[in-house]
Amino acid sequence: MYVVTASSGNSGGGAVHDYLKNRDDFKSPFYGNEFRLINDPDGIDNLYKNFYENFSVNNAAIAFQRFEKFSILSSKIKGNVSNELKPIYPKNSNKIISNYIKKISYIEYYAMPQFRYLNLNILSKLYFFIKYKILKEKINKIKIFKVRLPKDEKEFLLETRKFIDKLCQKKNRSKNTNIILDQSVSYWRPNDYFKYFNNLKIILVNRDPRSIYYSMHSRNSKAFPSSNVVTFAKWYKKIRKNQLKIKNKNIHIVQYEKFLNNFNSESKKLNNFLKISQKVKSKFNLKFSKKNILKAKYNLSKKDKIYLERVLKDYLAW
Repeated sequence: MYVVTASSGNSGGGAVHDYLKNRDDFKSPFYGNEFRLINDPDGIDNLYKNFYENFSVNNAAIAFQRFEKFSILSSKIKGNVSNELKPIYPKNSNKIISNYIKKISYIEYYAMPQFRYLNLNILSKLYFFIKYKILKEKINKIKIFKVRLPKDEKEFLLETRKFIDKLCQKKNRSKNTNIILDQSVSYWRPNDYFKYFNNLKIILVNRDPRSIYYSMHSRNSKAFPSSNVVTFAKWYKKIRKNQLKIKNKNIHIVQYEKFLNNFNSESKKLNNFLKISQKVKSKFNLKFSKKNILKAKYNLSKKDKIYLERVLKDYLAW
């Protein structure tokens, strides 16, 4: 079984992930670090949408190109591995990625559609002009832009599930070991991601907006609106409004504060949802995580706290 934790950012998803990661019946193939190759822009979900929902030759071609670049760059990511900065992807990940692209490609050839030509820099345009206009070389020999078209949807999904299994080194796990991943599905569209996995369950994590803003602000988060409380409040309203009502037996919603404050009862609910043993203990550091619950209560400025309590009153959890 695959289990994925997902949140909107700084929402405590890592605590739920750590609880499962520290059980003997779970393994985290990326050592607790986020695995975003599926749902980030230019990831697998973007391939699917441009192959089958918004297909055109150019959409498919650019999606292939962007995925290839994004996946190779992702394979070089380093993260915390036993308190050392090390690569988190398997050593043979580039080969796995290359084989995956070949297996989902139906046909490939070189071309120069207008949209791609317009995006070339001056030197590349000059190179193309000389080769094509002056030297009269055949377009397939001017290897600037490779066009790929995908195989049928059924084949794509089959190869995608195999690809994820290989990256997660599923064959190396025992049959009784589950795989836990973080941020590998969309917090807003989780229902769309079951097709990419064999046997998936999703845990969505919410957190009090005051705590989220304090976490972002104190860390000077580069990926979020961490510098202005008014902008943050607008952002938070938008992301929670866009969270669809979930009616799926394989999706479980966790309130971060409730999970930690009522850990025994909430962890049992989670275990029942996942159908895992209550007897298997976790080395999860509950005491350490609980320290994060009320940091905002004591450290967030009074002005910011009052503002958030007024404009985001429907989302408060403490």
